[in-house]
Amino acid sequence: MLEIGLFHNGASSLPVITNKDGVTFNDGSLPEVHRAAQETLVNQVRQGILAEKLGFQSFWLTEHHFQPEGAEMSPNPLMVQMAVAAHTKRIRLGQAANIIVWHHPVRLAEQIALLDVISGGRVECGIGRGYQPRENETLGRPYGSTIQDQERNRKAFEESIAIMKKCWTEPSFSHHGEFFSVPPTYTKWNHKQTIAYFQQDDAGRRLEDVLAIGDPDMYSAGNPVQATTTTLKELQVFPQPLQKPHPRGDAGLGAGRHFAATGTAMPGIFTFTAPRWLRLVM
Repeated sequence: MLEIGLFHNGASSLPVITNKDGVTFNDGSLPEVHRAAQETLVNQVRQGILAEKLGFQSFWLTEHHFQPEGAEMSPNPLMVQMAVAAHTKRIRLGQAANIIVWHHPVRLAEQIALLDVISGGRVECGIGRGYQPRENETLGRPYGSTIQDQERNRKAFEESIAIMKKCWTEPSFSHHGEFFSVPPTYTKWNHKQTIAYFQQDDAGRRLEDVLAIGDPDMYSAGNPVQATTTTLKELQVFPQPLQKPHPRGDAGLGAGRHFAATGTAMPGIFTFTAPRWLRLVM
């Protein structure tokens, strides 16, 4: 089965000029580049809607930031595709790719699942590690990633995948790794509603799985939720994606060794095995 998709990389609508050294870039001042970027985002939404009307099977966006030169500008493919999803019914929505080391993995997992739910299960989830220092060093550093240290970047990438998988497939979970602690072990949470909910026999998790119940903390200021030694042990992330166990998709180039070495690839997602169908992205 041949699937034909449309890919929009966020190229600027400004004219392109070439200097004497053969380098091409935007012909416009920075204010003009900013206005063109706004126009590009609106056109991405319009093209996604038009792609369905023209019969394309999928519509793809990339993730790139900070590019006055004009080649690529697509800072939030998921948000743009949410607008496309609201005006379409059939076309699948792919990202090539979400650079997961630039985001907190729990937050990104929520956003991808949200798009999957709102679109009716149409997400094609592509992921990558990034490769441009201007982007990676700015956005990845808070999450332990730096493309100038490939091994550190790859480890952050692997841990992010593990957390996202837990968000999508486990009703309640914890994760304590090298880069992330979910939830942080010091998180105080003496919430009456949480306690009451997990005291139910049919909640699916026991109270002691989710909370470490402790005494009041007489030296702590604030409301009763915080004036306690009770701490949170697990999180429950909502929503989970409509597609089960999670959206299908692909991993970007540069991520390959992870899948060969660790065996943590998710079935049906983040894989390099040949699919039963052939996708052509134009």
